[in-house]
Amino acid sequence: MLRYKVSRGLSALAIGLFSGIMAVGFYALVRVIAVSNYAIAALPVAIVLTMILLVCLFNKERELILEDKKHDPSYENRLVLAKRAASDNFGLFMMLGGLFLVV
Repeated sequence: MLRYKVSRGLSALAIGLFSGIMAVGFYALVRVIAVSNYAIAALPVAIVLTMILLVCLFNKERELILEDKKHDPSYENRLVLAKRAASDNFGLFMMLGGLFLVV
């Protein structure tokens, strides 16, 4: 994650940990439903898969920045390229999200 800059690596780590903490909080709130040990063991897997999705997104954005013909380092141009990277990876995100729901 550090090859995509330190701030992005830290934000990706924070997003992954936040998704895991949200799942644990959900399990704690609904103590009425019995939660199996497999569900708790799947939390680290969910965090790692979140990190993999973010790596795919960051990699596409990096490719778009390198291929940009304007070579404009402004914030607005980077924002446009980030939105394009997210829209290009939308199919992958939906496919993997559906797979996560099934598993």
